[in-house]
Amino acid sequence: MFENIRNINLLKSKYAAGMSLKTGSEGISGNYVLLRKKGSSIELEKSSENGSLDELLQQIPPSAPISVSLEGKGIIYKKIEDTEETTKNPLQFLLPDANEVDFYLFKYPSADGYFYAAAIRKSIIEDITEKFKSHGLFLIKLFLGPFAIYNILPSIRKENNLLKLSGYSIEISDYTIINIKHGEEFHDETIAVGKEAVPSCLLISFASAIDYFLDQKDELNTIPETEHFSREFNHKRLFNVIGFGFLGLVFIVLLINFLLFSNYRNTYNELNSELSSQKNLIERLDTLQNELKQRKEFIIEKGYLRSSRMSFYADRIAYSLPENIVLTKLTLHPLLGKIKMNKEINFNQNTITITGKASNSSLLNQWIKQLQNKYDWIKKIIIVNYTQEEYDSPGNFSIIISIG
Repeated sequence: MFENIRNINLLKSKYAAGMSLKTGSEGISGNYVLLRKKGSSIELEKSSENGSLDELLQQIPPSAPISVSLEGKGIIYKKIEDTEETTKNPLQFLLPDANEVDFYLFKYPSADGYFYAAAIRKSIIEDITEKFKSHGLFLIKLFLGPFAIYNILPSIRKENNLLKLSGYSIEISDYTIINIKHGEEFHDETIAVGKEAVPSCLLISFASAIDYFLDQKDELNTIPETEHFSREFNHKRLFNVIGFGFLGLVFIVLLINFLLFSNYRNTYNELNSELSSQKNLIERLDTLQNELKQRKEFIIEKGYLRSSRMSFYADRIAYSLPENIVLTKLTLHPLLGKIKMNKEINFNQNTITITGKASNSSLLNQWIKQLQNKYDWIKKIIIVNYTQEEYDSPGNFSIIISIG
């Protein structure tokens, strides 16, 4: 909408208010608009067409800086020819007997070698600024008369060059105010300003508010009160931006710390779980190593690692069997007693037990004597039992052979 609207100043507020006020014997009244900046466009957020100064100030948020156009009692403006003398001391041509100390003087451009001079008593400014202070608001720019209209002249789309506003009409040529007529009959209409449709009664307030978003400085029409308000508002904005920026930074740092903590906690839990698993494996390994050690000691103690000929002995015994003797069981190193829980298992070392069947006891005795005479590694043979249920049937026998 407006080509010279600032887009990159982070300290700029997104809101700005404009007021068109008129002083009179019954006080100060007028209207206001609140504008909002969205990207490079300006939107009319809300407005009030009529109210006292106090009523209007109550409707404006503290985040919105305010530009005011002032008209009425105590304010005078006049079109003056631009000469060296008028430029040097325009107040004397505006108010010949006025004391410069009591007034603020403003100058606005016109055409054909003229300009508009406007003046206001400082006491009026002091009263108005006190009102703004009491409401916690910031009056950052002051216009005398309708000259805030210069901010939007290039954007006004109108068939003729005459703007009829409340109480006066403004004649325009080449985006310059040519003449201002007071006492004109007012007909409210809607005026297109860029993409916005603005009621004519709010046009001066709209033009005043736009000033905040324009990249322009008006050093000639600056007064200490508005300069002070402007600095205070900028300091407040700076404090808010830095404060929110700091809070944002703290939030980001806390978020990063949380993410790092979560990551480290997950890693710790994984490592702790792995450590517990490894501990279990280590404990299991220690248990198995102890079992292996005990079994090695047992095997060594029992002599199982020494070279043994027991299989050879068993083979010789089986080879020497007569035709009428049958072996049913041959045990090398038989158990001593029964296997019991948590009790050491003992074996009868260098011993062979044999059970079998023989046709008669004489044949069994002959075989035993044969073994004793034939093999010198047999130390002793003991017949444990021999039973024969019938005369003509084989008997069951059990013998123990000690190897020496």
